[in-house]
Amino acid sequence: MIGRTIISKSFINIFASIFIGISVCVLIFNGAQAQQILDGKRFYDRAKGETPSHLPVPRFVSLKYNKINGRAGPDEDYPVKFIYHRQGLPVKVIAETEEWRKIQDPDGTIVWVHKRMLDAKRTLMIRPNGANAVILRDKPRDDSKAIANLANGVVGEIIEQTPGWCRIKVGGYKGWIRAIEAYGA
Repeated sequence: MIGRTIISKSFINIFASIFIGISVCVLIFNGAQAQQILDGKRFYDRAKGETPSHLPVPRFVSLKYNKINGRAGPDEDYPVKFIYHRQGLPVKVIAETEEWRKIQDPDGTIVWVHKRMLDAKRTLMIRPNGANAVILRDKPRDDSKAIANLANGVVGEIIEQTPGWCRIKVGGYKGWIRAIEAYGA
């Protein structure tokens, strides 16, 4: 009886070692296809650009709703640091977990928001460089016709981008601005 118990425990230990060894080999040989899971959480190789959303970080997105809580950490248990009241505000995703995104707003505030609070729609916020306003133009050239003057803080939707320029829609207007004159471009 005692001999059988010892043999059984030895057999189990050997089997467990072989199983763990095979699992590690499968993980190594599958390479990029394998996802490491530890304590129910997936880990991504940030050095290879892997993210939970499969999208690049950093990237620009916009706020989806008029009221969004920005938290100190990636969970509802963390305190609210800031409350956003501006749907469409452009923000930069600078880190992410499965459910939460760490964002930076145009003023530099960094908080965590749930991924449901963000929209993939690209927007920008006018930030004049040393001027009171940005000129919305009909073509992507400095000498093209002015359509409107856009004040600091105006938010518009990005329609198209070319090197150095963004075509935007703001209010009832569509036109071009220099990309350096806006946050989120």
